[in-house]
Amino acid sequence: MSLYHLKQGFGLLLTGIVVNTLGYIVISIITPLAFITNIIGIVFLIFVVLGVFNALNQERTPLPIIGHLFENQFPFLD
Repeated sequence: MSLYHLKQGFGLLLTGIVVNTLGYIVISIITPLAFITNIIGIVFLIFVVLGVFNALNQERTPLPIIGHLFENQFPFLD
């Protein structure tokens, strides 16, 4: 696994933490939107699976939607 995939995975982890935290705050205010957290969880699971397949195939393909944000981030991982 390369540093590229490590940065993609770390970025996905941080994004997942932030999005889930915000989602639970919204749910505590507007309860009927609880189904959205399930949809978001499924989307993040798909991103993880895509990332694992890219890493196994040694393809440097960014994750959909958010992957390009992490390509030049996290200099402490270099």
